[in-house]
Amino acid sequence: MGIRMEESGRPTCGNQIVEEGEQCDVGSRSNDSCCYGAKLGDPLQCTLRPGKQCSPSQGLCCNHTCTHKTSGERCQEEAECTLETYCTGVSPKCPKPPPKNNYTLCNFGSRICLNGMCRQSICVKYGLEQCDCDGNDLYEKCQLCCQVPGNPYSCRSTKSAELQPIFNNTPIYLPPGSPCGHRQGYCDKLFICRYVDADGPIARLKNSFLYLIESEDVAAWMKARWWAILLIILTLAALMAGTVFLFGRTVDSEKDTGVNKSSLKKQSQRNRTVYCEEDITTSAYLQYETRL
Repeated sequence: MGIRMEESGRPTCGNQIVEEGEQCDVGSRSNDSCCYGAKLGDPLQCTLRPGKQCSPSQGLCCNHTCTHKTSGERCQEEAECTLETYCTGVSPKCPKPPPKNNYTLCNFGSRICLNGMCRQSICVKYGLEQCDCDGNDLYEKCQLCCQVPGNPYSCRSTKSAELQPIFNNTPIYLPPGSPCGHRQGYCDKLFICRYVDADGPIARLKNSFLYLIESEDVAAWMKARWWAILLIILTLAALMAGTVFLFGRTVDSEKDTGVNKSSLKKQSQRNRTVYCEEDITTSAYLQYETRL
């Protein structure tokens, strides 16, 4: 039997979101100067402290002295489709920003504002609809293209001659990250359509070899790509030559070291023999003198 969870409908004090039934919400902080924290429990939690006008948790128009900001103080910057917003002096909340005029350009000039939101393509402004640019030009695929509604054959770039009366032969580029090539790629920062290879390079190499085996046209493949085969042979030859060169020097060095050690050993043995002979001669001479 599963556990069924239902919302109680009561505000949750301590989540730092001012909900219905709460005056403020600063989480579990008990040292806040404007609002009682959740640790204090009912009835103090999430209520304003005595003599405090507001709490910064209520909105952007309340300062840290627990009073409303003065009227005309800016609380929200201008955005693409909305104007600046100013505090009223009587509420801690920042008013809803007024929208800019409809058809104001936004999103790098590729879209237009409607009711304060960057909603539609700029093509809509001229009674057209946006479409994917055809052709093999990867630069053009990242340009905004428009067409007559329902007529895909009329799809043209904003820099085309057909749309010259509207856009004055000026290309409008799609923002980086926008889909292109019928959603098979994306536009990079240079406004070039980069196709996404879902298989990856290893799978692509495997598929090419499998196709080669299935087609049984190895001779034609080698004839068409003779330069690749030659490059592979030269690379292997260079690797083999480098290996022989490196290991050959190592072997020669070891041989030289062995010869030097052997020569030193023989020389040491000769020296010991000479010293021994000198000792025997000296001893015999001393014995002869003693007898005399």
